[in-house]
Amino acid sequence: MIKSVWLYVVVVAAVLWAGLAQRPPSPVPTSASATAFSAERAMADVRAIALRPHPIGSDEIGRVRAHLLERLVELGLGGETHTGQGSFQLRRGGASLAAGSVQNLIGVLPGRDRTRPALLVMSHYDSVPNSPGAADDAAGVAASLEIARMLRAGPQPERDVIFLFTDGEEAGLLGADAFFDTDPMARRVGVVINMETRGAAGRATMFETGPGSGGLVRLMGSTLRTPGAMSLSSAIYHLLPNNTDFTLAERRGLPGLNFAFLDDLPAYHTPLSTPERLDRGSLQDLGNQAGGMARAIASRADLPRGDDGDAYLDALGLVFLHYPGWAGWALLALAFGAAVLATVRVRRAGRTTPMQVLRGLALFGATGAMTGLVLLLIGAGLGLGDYYGDFRVISHGRALVAGELCAALVVMVALSGAAAAGRGGIIVAGVATLMAVGVCGLRQTLDPVSLGLAAAAAGLGHVALSRPITAWSAWIAALLAGLMVAAGLQAVSPAMAPPFLLPLLVASVAALACSLAGDAARGRGLGAAVGSCGFSPAAGTASNAELQPTSGVVDGDTVDPRAGQGGRCVVCD
Repeated sequence: MIKSVWLYVVVVAAVLWAGLAQRPPSPVPTSASATAFSAERAMADVRAIALRPHPIGSDEIGRVRAHLLERLVELGLGGETHTGQGSFQLRRGGASLAAGSVQNLIGVLPGRDRTRPALLVMSHYDSVPNSPGAADDAAGVAASLEIARMLRAGPQPERDVIFLFTDGEEAGLLGADAFFDTDPMARRVGVVINMETRGAAGRATMFETGPGSGGLVRLMGSTLRTPGAMSLSSAIYHLLPNNTDFTLAERRGLPGLNFAFLDDLPAYHTPLSTPERLDRGSLQDLGNQAGGMARAIASRADLPRGDDGDAYLDALGLVFLHYPGWAGWALLALAFGAAVLATVRVRRAGRTTPMQVLRGLALFGATGAMTGLVLLLIGAGLGLGDYYGDFRVISHGRALVAGELCAALVVMVALSGAAAAGRGGIIVAGVATLMAVGVCGLRQTLDPVSLGLAAAAAGLGHVALSRPITAWSAWIAALLAGLMVAAGLQAVSPAMAPPFLLPLLVASVAALACSLAGDAARGRGLGAAVGSCGFSPAAGTASNAELQPTSGVVDGDTVDPRAGQGGRCVVCD
């Protein structure tokens, strides 16, 4: 075990690096170049807007409106109030409808050719009744004003840039509905950038795209230094019942990008959303990304177009990967080929058998079921599952996630050690049963999910732990499981596949390389580390490779005792 501690070090280092990559940049001071976005400059508007709650129709929103009109005039954008009527179906099936009078604010930065489709930069200036709204959405409004100042300080854009500050977003997207439904200026819009928040901290993320936004995503990858975006997020968001002002633009078929930062949830729609609590680095990141894209789009003679099926991923803040959806099948085929070749070489060397691989798959299933039970037990103990229970622990969200990850890691390590020894199935069944009983007791009702997971853990654990599982068998099982998951996601939506497909490709190529290397027969080396990082349930089994027998019979197949010894690689022979 000690010899392979470095494998766990690699996993921990990857997790830490991923955490560091999600830290927002430092705020730029007011002394920065006039053409740069400065969070400290934008904070002056945040403080002016978020003095008190300012919901639609209140006296306070009138004060905010006057401030914004004054700022638009200062920036040379004109500044107009467009009144209208907005409505929005809050629930599907017509169960609830919101409607009301709104006063949207509009400023325009003229372009060289005013006949070209305009860029719309959008944010909402109202808040919920119980929050000053420093983040949601004074941050977006202030960022819009700073972007306007930044663009005006540079070369004249090729097209008009319309800055829209909507009213009544919190009451049901009323201002956006009035603009896109009845405002004549909406007909001039060719592309949309929207800014929102759900919290008061964290990296800004482009979490939603409009129709035909593949070209915008490619432009983002080539323009921004560290874009925060993942096609999986956009694909999942489109399946959720959540809405922002961008929803109305999307329904009109407009391409665009929706940006937000999402951490520090206790400040979301609460009195805690004050200017003092707002993370200036998050505001800087929002301005860097939305402002960078606004400049890139406004300076182009043509609007970037592209398919909706593109896949993209921010890989640990190091590189932005982007490829058309069909290319996912090519990557999947490459991963499949590498995995098959590695499996054939390892099988010929007598380091695995089909039965070993099947029990490796059972190990993965048992690990998933046990991990799910641990998370359910933690949630039941904290009272999660109802609104008030969730809100009580939301301020400890980071600690909760860290604790859940540690608990999941303990399960993985324990089961991998049991798999290496080939025993412990009865213990797994007993522990799973106790956890399911605990969940039912804490919730004071029969919980079918926990009972089902307990049954799955017991059954799969019995299959997986009846005999020792070799490291190569676990690795090949990991690749097989990964291929099935990635292929399923690629078939459903190519946008969902990158977070699974790309690690799978790395792990498959690493397995092939390791099968060709001198230390392959022991299942160690860099390839094993990569495979462990890509598919965490295999990590513990691979790390316990030295506990496996080096000779004898494994599931009916004889293992060559010379494998990996004396500088001779059986797999390579």
